[in-house]
This record gives sequence, C-alpha cells and structure tokens, in this order.
Amino acid sequence: MSPNRYAKFFSGNTHLLQQLSKLQLIVFINLSQLMTRDDNTVDLNVAIKKEICRDVGCTMESMANILTRLVKLKFLIKKGGGRFLVNPMVSSRANKQRADVISLNFIKDLKEGKFR
Repeated sequence: MSPNRYAKFFSGNTHLLQQLSKLQLIVFINLSQLMTRDDNTVDLNVAIKKEICRDVGCTMESMANILTRLVKLKFLIKKGGGRFLVNPMVSSRANKQRADVISLNFIKDLKEGKFR
C-alpha cells in the first residue's frame, strides 16, 4: 500500500469495529485507504487483493472469508463487478460536506432495504 493513503474513521461508530478480529480490522483499514473520495467505493481486482494479502500476511482464501464477513456486518456493500461501497458511517476519505451526502444516501438505501 502507498504510504500516502489515508482514511478517516468516525469516533461515534468505532464500537462497530470491535466486532472484527485483528486481521479483519487490518484488512478493513487497508480497503478503506483505497476507497474513492467521491463515492466511498473501492474496486477490488485480484492484483489488489493479492497486494493486501501480502501486506497483512493472509491467504487469498482468508481474504475471501474476511470480505464475506465485512459484507455480512455491513462494513462493505457489494455493488457488483468487484466494486464495494465502504460503509460511510464508519469510514470515509471524502471531505465533510461530501461525506455527509454519502452518509445520508447510505442511510436512505439501508432503510429502503437496498442492501441485502
């Protein structure tokens, strides 16, 4: 991972992170650093997954299991084609104004049952 990457984690929801194992949390932090600033999504292809596995010391099988767990807990939302939405209530890279818009859309979609 590039040393210049960052992600913001919101203190009001850090209790949610306690649901994760140490390895799951480290993977989530790595994924959060890769999300776009405009829509909180991350594109995960095989090369990116392998790079994260190498950085955190896990197998591709472990990565698949971690992604499944992150989706189940709504830390990530599958968008299709290897694209995931990172839960904006937990983490974002957007500025405050954009993060608020992303969060409001996320809450609306969650209430409408768009995330299964």
